[in-house]
Amino acid sequence: MFLIIFVFVCQVIGEELLNLSTKTFFIESEVKGVKEVIQGSRQFITDFENAEFAINIELQGNNSQPWDICFSQQGSIEFADYENHHTLIYNATHNPDEEHANDPSYYLSTPILVNMVKTNQGLMIATSDHTLLNYNITQDPQSIVGFKTQLLQEYDYDYLRSEATEAEVPQIVYAPIFEYVFLIYRDQILKGKIQPNMTLQNCSIGSGLENDNNFIGQIKILNNYMFVPLGRDGLDIYQINKDGDISLKLSMNSFDFYNKDLTISLVDVVFSQSSTSSDTYAFILDSIHGVTKFLVKTNEQQITMDRDEKFGLVNVRSGLAIAVQPDDFLLILKEVGINQQLVEIGFKDEGWFEVKTHFLTGQYFDITISKQFVLLRGKSEHRIVRTGVYEEFEPEFKFYTQDDYFTEKANSFYEDYVFVPKLQNVQFYDSDFVTEGTPNSWSFQKSYPYLLGLTQHYIVELPYIIRNPQIYCNPRSELDVGNIYKYDILMNATSCPEKDKYLEENPTVPYQTIQCSYKNTFQVKVVLAQAKIYNTQELIAVIIGLIILLILLAFLLAYLYRKYKVKEEGLTSQVSGFDNQKGYDLEPNDAPATQGL
Repeated sequence: MFLIIFVFVCQVIGEELLNLSTKTFFIESEVKGVKEVIQGSRQFITDFENAEFAINIELQGNNSQPWDICFSQQGSIEFADYENHHTLIYNATHNPDEEHANDPSYYLSTPILVNMVKTNQGLMIATSDHTLLNYNITQDPQSIVGFKTQLLQEYDYDYLRSEATEAEVPQIVYAPIFEYVFLIYRDQILKGKIQPNMTLQNCSIGSGLENDNNFIGQIKILNNYMFVPLGRDGLDIYQINKDGDISLKLSMNSFDFYNKDLTISLVDVVFSQSSTSSDTYAFILDSIHGVTKFLVKTNEQQITMDRDEKFGLVNVRSGLAIAVQPDDFLLILKEVGINQQLVEIGFKDEGWFEVKTHFLTGQYFDITISKQFVLLRGKSEHRIVRTGVYEEFEPEFKFYTQDDYFTEKANSFYEDYVFVPKLQNVQFYDSDFVTEGTPNSWSFQKSYPYLLGLTQHYIVELPYIIRNPQIYCNPRSELDVGNIYKYDILMNATSCPEKDKYLEENPTVPYQTIQCSYKNTFQVKVVLAQAKIYNTQELIAVIIGLIILLILLAFLLAYLYRKYKVKEEGLTSQVSGFDNQKGYDLEPNDAPATQGL
């Protein structure tokens, strides 16, 4: 019996890969010559455009002075000012948080924006007082982010929610295959066909998705199927018909996940389509046991779910939400007492391995993956996390007090933050509005990548830029003037051309297990800003002096020319006077004959 249990546990724990081999590419270079830097000003020296993100970066100086004038800066993600990039799109004049913080029914009469979804036409936004706002998105060259929103329709569906006594935030999902939007409440599901003047009506399941434990997790759409995690009641999968009605197609319980009767709590599901095949996988989060992986096969009438036994179970407990980057990594947001962690899982040989555990100091409840980073959404403060850094490559950090260990661990690796108050929903866009593999009819180019967010009263169009790791110098003391400083740059980073080439030749190697080690040297000389100005003034004085000299020379030449011209005219006049006087003609033929004596 013990052996059977042991074998079962080994199968459940699955294919975690330990002791993975790592590889480092070394890149050495030198900045030629001595670069002048002005005392009292900050000047950029070099960046690493191919490095992507610095795991650690440091400067080693070989200088006589006891202080440094040059410094390193890890790559950063900088967002524009929120105050300059939000637009009021709904007239809500009160602030419920201040006036009626403990009165949920107040939201029914004083509307706020509660949720949104992107469709192939624009945005659908639900309000707390049962209004659906249909926004069109059009290109706007005058806007920094390249687009503007236009309200096409304000649809009141309060008559469909006449029995509601408290405000409830519905989940709003979009099925692109039949172009239906669904608003999902605990006791009711509403559907609407995307069109210029859309209406909502009850789905065929009038009682909604109520269950024994009154729990509904994060609902997701795959093709024409709706996946509904129900906590202890497992996972229900509904088929979406052409008329927008839904019907229960498949229910999954603990036997489907673990081959035995266990207490489970399913809270989230995400999908991943492999770039190397046409296979689609579902990762399902059980907050009690962890994450399982299923191969999903669908057509318009049938769906099958086959557990991936080779992948096994990612045994991370107390999970709140998950997200996946196909073929690259899986993220699990989990609770650890009063704190949170983000566990990053990599893929290798049909199994998995733990890339890194990100220690968090804030409270977050949703994960959004962009092309360059991950955003953890909180209430107003949202954390930017860089992925792909294998924990084996991180430097050893020194912790000073055991009581503050968690906080120090959370802040020991550089992260960024963005502040957007009361953020209800968010998506990131790069070159156009195509996201999550869903095409649409309103894609267009824009100047910067940006965050599109929904708050209780605003839509936020927040552009951002990504800065590479860089070196800068900022000599402040006059004692630095005239000195030459030499530095060695030592940096480990996540990317380099050598790594890219290696991964092309070895596609099964996890990219997280490879780092790039840069070593550069450079020299700088500190000069006074005034010296530059004095040299310029001297140069200007010389130029002015030359101009004056040229002018004087021109006047002198003119004077000499005039003087000798007058003299020439006088001589010519005298010579002309000889023609009127008698004398000898010196022409040979006219000479007088010589007479003999």
